[in-house]
Amino acid sequence: MVYSEARFMSLCQQASVEQDPNKLLHLVNEISAMLDAKRKQTTGQTQRPWREIAKEVCHEQDSEKFVELTCELCDALNEQVSSERTA
Repeated sequence: MVYSEARFMSLCQQASVEQDPNKLLHLVNEISAMLDAKRKQTTGQTQRPWREIAKEVCHEQDSEKFVELTCELCDALNEQVSSERTA
């Protein structure tokens, strides 16, 4: 997936008003994948530890950044759970 600012904003707008839980989950997953692609493109980094991300989420005031951090936190937690299952 390639990051697109216009697509990202569109997905966030759709997610902010979506009432159907399944559609919302799909949108959040797509937003998450897009943010992951952006992070890898811009920094070459893999995911940060989930505890570090959670601390940022707790203190974030900007709504757009909050959404980004929440998606990043979900990804990090999913990765943590997956790695524990395979260990």
